[in-house]
Amino acid sequence: MRARRFRSLREIGLGIGVPEQQLATDADRFAAFIPRLATAGGDRYGPAAAAALRRVVRLRAAGADDAAIAAELGRGPVALAPPASAVAVGAWDLASALNRRRDRRRRSLRALEDALRDLGEAAERHERAVGELREAWAAGGTAPADGRG
Repeated sequence: MRARRFRSLREIGLGIGVPEQQLATDADRFAAFIPRLATAGGDRYGPAAAAALRRVVRLRAAGADDAAIAAELGRGPVALAPPASAVAVGAWDLASALNRRRDRRRRSLRALEDALRDLGEAAERHERAVGELREAWAAGGTAPADGRG
């Protein structure tokens, strides 16, 4: 799995087509919402910060003011929303699920058995009709009188 790559504002700016200085101003203004990693070589920004900066740029282009941008960033990205609470599953629930699955398999098996029986009956009817045609042909070279031929 690829490790997350922390980038400088210059790299992020080149990727989204925005000057580094504008990103620096926005990163400082909305520091509470844009995570950064302070290193000896300068601040680095991860994928979440890059996504937040892209959102700021889009909101600015749409004419949003700082308060609206802060409110939007405060909502947070959907991907980082806390997961739903775990659902408790007991032995009774598992047994019920297994029973339903077994019942579905039995119904499918019955349907397949019925289809196979119907195919067998159709094959027997076909063999009888072919036998009658052969007997009629051997007897006089004519088809049976019931018009199957």
